[in-house]
Amino acid sequence: MSVKLKSALFRDLLYLQEIISCGQLSSAARKNGIKASNLSKLMKDLEATLQKKLWIRNTRGITPTHEALELGKIISDMEQDFDKSISSIINSYAHNNLKIYIPDNLHLKKLDKYLKCSTTGSILICHNEDEADVIISYHQPSNNQELIIVKNQIGNEISQDIWVSCINTPQALELAEHIICDLHK
Repeated sequence: MSVKLKSALFRDLLYLQEIISCGQLSSAARKNGIKASNLSKLMKDLEATLQKKLWIRNTRGITPTHEALELGKIISDMEQDFDKSISSIINSYAHNNLKIYIPDNLHLKKLDKYLKCSTTGSILICHNEDEADVIISYHQPSNNQELIIVKNQIGNEISQDIWVSCINTPQALELAEHIICDLHK
């Protein structure tokens, strides 16, 4: 299915959920700035696409079927997930502040350099790994499924594992790359 068809289907499913939420097709149409007749046509097309009867039509309007109500719940959950994802994307690129976590017992020689002259914006020290964009640690981070992780062995005579991990944004990757390079100098 093409992107164009997927987006039209998702739009129509959102309209279905909107009609259910508003209780009336005309209210949902007014709320979304479209004609009720156009919204009614979209719902007929949606029924044809899904090959399901979603509405009971009568002289007073349309009433959702049980299948439409179940689909409306699914779409509502999808919409909430979509909104969270979009918000997360916007927030991750909306600011240039990076949060870095370094345990108290780990000394990073050039930390002051990163804090003062970052090309990516401000870098702030945080005290919780879960809030950090870049983590430097002696152990593998607990939330590793969301991070890009590099394990470094420091020194020739002394073996010490240092984990540098970061979220997948250009700014965090750049900072993590500089830190890894400096650890190996």
